[in-house]
Amino acid sequence: MLGANDGASGPGALAEPLRLDAIQSFDYIRVFDRRYVWPNTVYDETEPTKFGLTKTYIITPQAADSASGVADLEGSFEIHETRLVVFGGVRTSILTRQSNSGWDQSLLQRMQTVLTQYGVSWDALAHMLQDASTRVFKIQGFIDALAEEGTGTLMKRLDMMDMSTSVYRAVMLDTETEEYERQNFSWAGIKDPYSMLILRLASAARMPVTILMGQSPAGLSATGESDIRWFYDTIASSQENVVKPALEYIMRLIMLAKNGPTGGVVPESWTITFPALWQPTPIETAAIQLQHAQADQIYFGMGAANADEISTSRFTEGGFERTLTVNLEERRANLQASNLEEDIEGTPTSIVDLESDIAASRSMTAMTDVAAKVQAGEISPESGAAIIIASTAGLTFEEALNIVGEPDPVKIAAKEAMAAALVPGEPAVAEEGAVATEEDPEAQTTDDAVRQDTIRRTQNGKYELVSMTGKVLGTHNTREGAERQERVILAAQERRNKRG
Repeated sequence: MLGANDGASGPGALAEPLRLDAIQSFDYIRVFDRRYVWPNTVYDETEPTKFGLTKTYIITPQAADSASGVADLEGSFEIHETRLVVFGGVRTSILTRQSNSGWDQSLLQRMQTVLTQYGVSWDALAHMLQDASTRVFKIQGFIDALAEEGTGTLMKRLDMMDMSTSVYRAVMLDTETEEYERQNFSWAGIKDPYSMLILRLASAARMPVTILMGQSPAGLSATGESDIRWFYDTIASSQENVVKPALEYIMRLIMLAKNGPTGGVVPESWTITFPALWQPTPIETAAIQLQHAQADQIYFGMGAANADEISTSRFTEGGFERTLTVNLEERRANLQASNLEEDIEGTPTSIVDLESDIAASRSMTAMTDVAAKVQAGEISPESGAAIIIASTAGLTFEEALNIVGEPDPVKIAAKEAMAAALVPGEPAVAEEGAVATEEDPEAQTTDDAVRQDTIRRTQNGKYELVSMTGKVLGTHNTREGAERQERVILAAQERRNKRG
């Protein structure tokens, strides 16, 4: 019974549903045995989600009489099921519940018969121990003597034998006419039926034999670990399916209370966790911590978690914690502060929309090729713009013209000079815009002086396009290729700024 005070007062007030929005305080929890609680009314078809379930209960001050099964209703009161947390028994049919005063069968019901049989078998074993050794006394002519003299003489002889056994701890016999021996009971195979009874009892109790009977595991290299893990898994299942829903309901009522720890406001995110049932050995603990440390190193390297989040999550006052907590709100704020584009529901497209980025990269490569042909004079700017519009959605003709640019007379002349250099007897012409090297200091041009912060020539003669932060954006065989990529990137950024 939950002492959630929602302001209800007067006779029959507890029979009304608990008003969650009016809880002022959570004052107490009372525990009642089912013998003090009686199902009273059930939900009808107007509430289909709870149809057939108990709606209200009657709580009595004393248990039902064991003979009549009826409780004294004086001083009893009716209470709504929302003001209770009911722990039933095993899954029970409706007819059985009706015959059981509306309650499920007990968890012990399924093992009652097996437990009774187990007790009877041990009683039988006690009787067998008493008869484990039987004395046999052989007398020559026993039947004839019994017929002639009756039982008197025979009884005197047996009494004399018992007396000598008690006093002298010896049996006196006639060497010619009497013989005495003990016949012991054979215990071969007696263990097998009792082992089967123990297994049946453990099955009914749903507990491993090693825990139920307190015996050590049998067999080579047997540790019983699998049995214990199965038992712990069963307990964990009961925790999640039976105990946790009840605790969540209780905690929700406590948080809804106006004078509660949260001031009547239920946090958006909260959960109930149970302590680990399986306690690892120190070696296992060290191995687990090593695995988490390796995973944390990967997360840190890829930027998924920072050092503060890792240290505060792992090393707590209660010891090492396996759950890594990342401050998602802070991450989102940092992403917004970095002026990253956001997709639907605020997800940065530069992080999530990978397929779109791949398609954009391919489209950028195509733009670069078309722009190179326009600037080299191979095709007209109008033709180049038309090609880009056909392969890239969302571009206007003016935007496409800005991307491809105009024919570059210097590059056209350089191309013609390079072609002429291939003719035998003609001098070769240096490439326009080449970057100076130690071997050719005169090769640096005015164009290089403008571009040297973003385009550089490597030792192997390649040209790299470098961002302002020093990141290499691309490597090309010619300077024109690096310049084309630069123009495409700038044009794409300008188009994104216009759309944003």
